[in-house]
Amino acid sequence: MRTTGLTPPRPERPHRGDEAASDALERELLATLHDVLRSMTRDMKRAIAPFSLLPSQARVLRHLDPEGPISMRALAHRLGYDPSFVTATARILEDRGLARREVDERDRRVKFLVLTPYGEEIRAGLDHDFFGNLPRIRRLNATERAELLQLLQKLVGNVAPGGEGAED
Repeated sequence: MRTTGLTPPRPERPHRGDEAASDALERELLATLHDVLRSMTRDMKRAIAPFSLLPSQARVLRHLDPEGPISMRALAHRLGYDPSFVTATARILEDRGLARREVDERDRRVKFLVLTPYGEEIRAGLDHDFFGNLPRIRRLNATERAELLQLLQKLVGNVAPGGEGAED
């Protein structure tokens, strides 16, 4: 690769008296969040390994309601996935006998993704082995878990800064 010898200018940053302490705290926070996510990913991979599922497939299974169908479009929206990704994942889950697609009788353009009995069994296993058994979260008492939830919701924008309701 050929270089021109020019380096892009560094953006100017406003000077704050406590900037170094703030930057160190933010770096530590980011590193700790990364460690939490990495350890939870390892835990999830360990839990789904016996079922030969990818994390995204397990996530789709987790969000299928055993009490009733969900449209594939609504599922994609809920998970933040592209609808085509949900369609491809649905095909894999169907091939494995974990879910089936059903046509909405009121609007034949709408497809629902529904757990099969085998899919319900696998989902229950995942609920027990991973989603319902997070030892890292259980290290916190109920009050700490509620506080953590509120802080995480604030980070992702699900609650207003004062804690009252959703931001839109």
